[in-house]
Amino acid sequence: MNETTVTVDVFCNWEDQPQAYRIYVDETLLTERSYLWRNTEQFVQENMLLDLGPGVHTFRLEPVNPEFTGFYIKNLTVNKIAAESHNGQFVLN
Repeated sequence: MNETTVTVDVFCNWEDQPQAYRIYVDETLLTERSYLWRNTEQFVQENMLLDLGPGVHTFRLEPVNPEFTGFYIKNLTVNKIAAESHNGQFVLN
């Protein structure tokens, strides 16, 4: 296992009520957070320090309310290098 830093910018388009989200890497829940900020001015940068081995890993952001579809991410990096993500999957060598 190696210490791995995964960083991602989380954005949310909400109107009337703030929404909440969960972040998973593989099947491990890392955080659940309410999103209170407005996208026109702010976003949340999640910084996760993980103990991951080589191979394929999966990053997943899901809304707490499954009917809400306004979350999106940008700038997924692994160890400060832009990650090539395919359906949330990235590879560690």
